[in-house]
Amino acid sequence: MSQSLPPTIRDARVPETQRSREQASVLLSSVVTILVGPPEQNQTFFIHKDLIVRRAPFFRNALGSDWAESDQNTVKLPEDDPSTFFLYIQLLYTGTLSLKGADPEFTKLINLYILAEKLQDVETRNIVMDTLLATVFPPEGEGRTGYLPNLENVQLIFDGTPEGSPLREYVVDVYAHGVSHQRMQARSKHIENPPEFLLMLAVKLMKLRDAKSLPSRLCLVPVVSDPSKYHVKEPEQQDREQQDYTDTTPSEK
Repeated sequence: MSQSLPPTIRDARVPETQRSREQASVLLSSVVTILVGPPEQNQTFFIHKDLIVRRAPFFRNALGSDWAESDQNTVKLPEDDPSTFFLYIQLLYTGTLSLKGADPEFTKLINLYILAEKLQDVETRNIVMDTLLATVFPPEGEGRTGYLPNLENVQLIFDGTPEGSPLREYVVDVYAHGVSHQRMQARSKHIENPPEFLLMLAVKLMKLRDAKSLPSRLCLVPVVSDPSKYHVKEPEQQDREQQDYTDTTPSEK
């Protein structure tokens, strides 16, 4: 006779998978020390080595034989913010971010993306990008509208990311499809727009005009509903796609 589990009993069992075994195995690795922030007020983080080197090539190189820090299993990040690095570590260990409802949530996500870009962490960049997109679609019943990046956010993005960053492409799409000219003009009175942003925005609008697809009204949701267009690809995936392109492109005679 089968009986349902009483709600007061919590069953922690889950099916064992390759991923779950790998996640558990990192806890058996040695611990490394990461010093974040300027020397006089840095914060110390202790992290399992296998976890951080699997995720971020920056740490894989820093803790390799070519770097002086590798002997002490210590890496210094004097130019980075401890609170942002704390979010990064939280995401590595738990797969979640304690940010929902926090203010300013969007700015913290941008800072986390910029840090992940520095650390060459593709997976974290893509997770953060999905989370940024989720702020456009707040769950029903929360009593708030979707959040769009302000010009201070735009400045932060263009100051902290390189040319070609998917985060730049995202914010340009947001302004091309989701921000009115009245709002743009009003905000521009208080902050100077990055020239690179204005150029990308102008080119985006020209492409929409040339394709006769300028929106008759602001409608951002269809544009950002597919997060993969803003995802970073692992180097191996880029190599495969380049090879596929080469194989299918007719050679010049």
